[in-house]
Amino acid sequence: MKNYEYVSKKEWKPIKKDVMEILYELQDEVRKETTFQFSFVGSVKYNLITREVNGNKGFDLDVQCLINKELDADDAFNLFKNALDKIIEDYSFDYAQNYENVFVLKVKDNENSKIVYSCDIAIMKKCDDGRKQILRKSDNNHHEWKFQSSDYEQVDSQTKTIKNNGLWGEFRKKYLDEKCKQSEKASRTLLVETLNDFCQNLE
Repeated sequence: MKNYEYVSKKEWKPIKKDVMEILYELQDEVRKETTFQFSFVGSVKYNLITREVNGNKGFDLDVQCLINKELDADDAFNLFKNALDKIIEDYSFDYAQNYENVFVLKVKDNENSKIVYSCDIAIMKKCDDGRKQILRKSDNNHHEWKFQSSDYEQVDSQTKTIKNNGLWGEFRKKYLDEKCKQSEKASRTLLVETLNDFCQNLE
């Protein structure tokens, strides 16, 4: 079992500010093709950012960029990848890496062969029925728009319920325990599962 700790707001808030500067520049860079609103989600939104104690992967911030114009998936990928590559030269982050459904910006400590922190940027669009789709890789190095799981839609209401019951500190302890036990699981998935389990015990 791995050992995780929470990252304090004092440490991650200045990094959030740097990421916001990148996102403002990104808005300017893609403006001719589309506009978008961005929001910090997941562990940033709920102050649940963790990292492995004495690990080499640091911690990450999660951002969603919700575009306001219908774009072909490959066109959207190329637009944002090229814009990020142009912008990032002025910052300490490496060039954006393309994972399954996010662009990942990393700050590395090359001397000690570790990642200090990173930022995952997801490109989203809203459909006519109000649901959101995320830009992700498909076959043959192409991209597609895919619906997200509806499980994520419950997170806001569940966290509000826990806080209203004065149990947020207890939940934070449980989430950190689960992170140590299930370190291989994606943080977003782990958050949804831990919230579901915790809220079921409130009923």
